[in-house]
Amino acid sequence: MSSYSRNVTSTVFGLVFDAAREASPRIAEATSPFEVSTDAAHFLAEDGRSGFVIRTGGELTNVFSTVSGRGDELVAAAIAAGATHLDCFEGYLTALYGRHGFVETAREANWTPGGPAVVWMGLPVVETVARCADCDGAYVIPAAADGPDFVCGGADCEGLNVADLSLEWDERNGTTATGVLTILTLAH
Repeated sequence: MSSYSRNVTSTVFGLVFDAAREASPRIAEATSPFEVSTDAAHFLAEDGRSGFVIRTGGELTNVFSTVSGRGDELVAAAIAAGATHLDCFEGYLTALYGRHGFVETAREANWTPGGPAVVWMGLPVVETVARCADCDGAYVIPAAADGPDFVCGGADCEGLNVADLSLEWDERNGTTATGVLTILTLAH
């Protein structure tokens, strides 16, 4: 498994990416030309034969590899580095990203007649909604919150710990049964 260096300059990444597109028709067909971006982190494998870009906000772009079989490793590294959503051409790329949890959020016809559809994909984000028994405010508990670390932030609340919250189904579920509602949302 390769490790990926962050903060490779956009110039260096662009030169390597453009060379990979020129050397491989498959990479050229599956990617768009590189565009310099100041709001992105650029990653290259130690051997310089694979890489990706993550723009501010988690958009994964410019994924490439001249090493066969490195796709799963690349996607896993990109997710670990903060990738949350992307767009790609329909085909083997949608299957690759799907294996790592990305789901389709939108699609449109290719601007090139006969070309594969453009598919937007995102990683699901799970959130839990809780209602505070003291202030009656509904709060989203981030998936990363580990129970006791969540504190109610209601304006009328005295900062009660999550252990003091009364949990009930959110109104969007149409029931008043006691419990926790897990809401699945998608990144862009």
